Amino acid sequence: NNSTGNNGGYADFTSISTDLEKGASTSFTLTPGLSGSTYNEYWKIWIDLNQDMDFADAGELVYDQGTMSSSAVSGSFTVPTSALNGATRMRVTMKYNSAPSECETFSYGEVEDYTVNITDPAPTYCGSQGNDASYEWIARVVLGSIDESSGNDGGYVDRTSISTNLTVGSSNTVTLYPGFSGSTYNEYWKIYIDFNGDGDFTDAGETAFDAGGLYSSGITGTLTVPAGVSTGTKRMRVSMKYNSAQSSCESFSYGEVEDYTVNIVSGKQLSSIETEPVVSQNLAFRIYPNPTRNFATIDFEIEDPNSETTIRVFDIHGKLQMIETIDIISSSLKHTMSFGNLPGGVYSIMIQNGTTIRTKKLVLAR
Repeated sequence: NNSTGNNGGYADFTSISTDLEKGASTSFTLTPGLSGSTYNEYWKIWIDLNQDMDFADAGELVYDQGTMSSSAVSGSFTVPTSALNGATRMRVTMKYNSAPSECETFSYGEVEDYTVNITDPAPTYCGSQGNDASYEWIARVVLGSIDESSGNDGGYVDRTSISTNLTVGSSNTVTLYPGFSGSTYNEYWKIYIDFNGDGDFTDAGETAFDAGGLYSSGITGTLTVPAGVSTGTKRMRVSMKYNSAQSSCESFSYGEVEDYTVNIVSGKQLSSIETEPVVSQNLAFRIYPNPTRNFATIDFEIEDPNSETTIRVFDIHGKLQMIETIDIISSSLKHTMSFGNLPGGVYSIMIQNGTTIRTKKLVLAR
């Protein structure tokens, strides 16, 4: 939106830019400036769509007025899907009384050059919702810097303006809480992330968290970002469905869906499995041997020994594979677990004692 006076016949405004999405219609208005009498002007717009430093290629004349006018003109054009992504030059030409060419020097009128940034079209995602959220809804989502509490949003809400950073190859603690209008109900939770940015959640690894069962209260688990995922913003879908597992594009009878944004960032990855205790003010544990084939021992150190402790085992996709609850009656305890029914791979062992949660990796060698 650039208003100017007489620029001497040509002005370089390439420091001014706007984004243009391929395949989308772009509207514009062109207004002539006149010192006194009005004159008939002919307008054209060119864009260097293939970025070869000229405006002579097929399709690069994106607007041709086709006639002359002495007042402002409005129109639209569409950037073809064959255009190259990135910044390129746009030329706006106004010539008195006849049609201009892209590299012409003419008697009366003016030329202005700008920059446009050609982008791919934004993905269009399938809809998913609970058709009735009056009985149960998503009450709180906690992941990284996201900590969003809400009431009944009518079955679906777009919260993509809310985001958090997640590191490539990382395991992240996620906590999900249901809300109820009266009685409690069993809910199934899933989280999908469009890691490859293709507008769906159906590719391998894009089910980033699967509760693996029904829960009538808050649940904590591990959400894993696979190694090799490209960096940048991705859509995340949090889905809570009453009484059974859901798909990413499902409209179901009871429950709710919320969409967020995650920003995938690169970061230094640990080169070895952690074996030393994680120390907090009230809970520490270590697990050994690691790697193991079938059995591993968990050593606890806990300041509040008279408490129930839950052990959850998640696979690399964040799906719950095992859960055990034990009572710790002394400040130190050794607990041995069998993993013989699980296939080889990397697992997250999550220990929850009250509100304190600690997580470590375990490698099963087969």
